[in-house]
Amino acid sequence: MSFPEEIRQIVDDAVTQLVNDYGLNAERGYYLTENDATCKLFAMLMEKSEQNKIGVHSELRPFCSGDRESEIENCQVIKEDIGGRMSWDYQGQDAKNGSRVDICLIAQDRRYLDKAILKAKIDQIGPSLDRTRTDLKYWRILSYPVEAFRAAIEIKVKVHRNMTRIRKDIEKLAVLKQKNSQCLTYLVVLDRQADPKDIEKIRKIARKRDTEIKVHSPIKQ
Repeated sequence: MSFPEEIRQIVDDAVTQLVNDYGLNAERGYYLTENDATCKLFAMLMEKSEQNKIGVHSELRPFCSGDRESEIENCQVIKEDIGGRMSWDYQGQDAKNGSRVDICLIAQDRRYLDKAILKAKIDQIGPSLDRTRTDLKYWRILSYPVEAFRAAIEIKVKVHRNMTRIRKDIEKLAVLKQKNSQCLTYLVVLDRQADPKDIEKIRKIARKRDTEIKVHSPIKQ
């Protein structure tokens, strides 16, 4: 099995288990919130990916830039434009600009980590002309190079009156793949009360984006 296929198998198995557990344990109150489901999936992925040199992280912002410091200072992140669409745009001075991914699998490669640390230094201390120290102010990595992403997963537990957010999650994953076509992208929908027509609508939106986005739900078609 090739390296990408190993990752695909890890994520497929974990997501399938998450959805199955959710469907089987309705009366026990499993996964009352998106954070519950995210934490459960995070733990399963951690267990399954330990031997594959893959890091599991949550709430990371993908950024796109060259390797030089000046390029990282002017990196792009995924943002919502004036028309409400997700696209790559310059981050600006606020390190919190840019969309985050609920759960992501990151290649554990020193090149990517060094690039992420350099960006964190720029975000925390300022560009090269302003920096007088080489250490981070604090160990918090908000962003990671998009080329390091091996899988990106978004989770939703509510569909009713939430289609706009779901559509934006799909767009975010599709936009991420514009810069990293090898990244696996998943949308996990956990809502026992969802209208099957809405689930099918979500699937159609995902297919129209021409990506490998996988929509998982306990709702059977």
